[in-house]
Amino acid sequence: MDQVEKQRRRNRIISLAAIALIAVVAVTVVVYSFSLFRGTAVPLPAYLDRCVSGSLFYHAHPQVAININGTYFIIPANMGFSGCARVIHTHATDGVLHVETDQNRDYTLGDFFLIWGNYVNSAQTAIFNSTQIFGSHVVPGHSLTVTVNGTPDSSFQNYVIPRNAGSTADPCSTAPCSQVNIVITYAILSLRNPDQYALDSDRLPFLVKKTKDVRDPCIRSKREMNYTLVGHGKQSGKFGANPVLPI
Repeated sequence: MDQVEKQRRRNRIISLAAIALIAVVAVTVVVYSFSLFRGTAVPLPAYLDRCVSGSLFYHAHPQVAININGTYFIIPANMGFSGCARVIHTHATDGVLHVETDQNRDYTLGDFFLIWGNYVNSAQTAIFNSTQIFGSHVVPGHSLTVTVNGTPDSSFQNYVIPRNAGSTADPCSTAPCSQVNIVITYAILSLRNPDQYALDSDRLPFLVKKTKDVRDPCIRSKREMNYTLVGHGKQSGKFGANPVLPI
């Protein structure tokens, strides 16, 4: 009788251990899946929604700088690492994109923004085209431009990243390597009609919001407009003082 009871107790312990092991495996799978597919706000097409595996077909390293109203926006380090390396990712905050793929295909600036938006699970971060970057729209008095090595480029999100993009510090695999510096600039053109720009900015929650008009008592023709940055934190100042936008 004692032997039977011991066997039952042993069986219960084994069953509980098996259940605990299954639970640990299930949690691990869920956590891994979440880290691999970081967010659902920006679904990725099949050619981007994958991990790079095996030997690389080619790798390239262009450098991207994003300037919004005179302030450079930092591209985060380790962007594109979600349990594995996406075909476009970063290692540091220096703006160097690592295009490393096991497929014989080209990638665009738009692909980079899609992966970035997916990584931070933000649909707004994935937006880049000729009329908008992030939450900043091209409205009257504003401009959005792209230059490649100082030369204007009008392809915007459709710009194809050269396979031979690289430098001495970050070489490419398709010789001869050529340094590719991409600069995306969003700017306020002028303030000749500040009231109009205030009206436009009211439509843009990540730009500036007019709070009041004041007339300079010494220079009656000069109009100044205070603004308040809205979004992640607030800050006040004068229009044209290169405000940092909370994207």
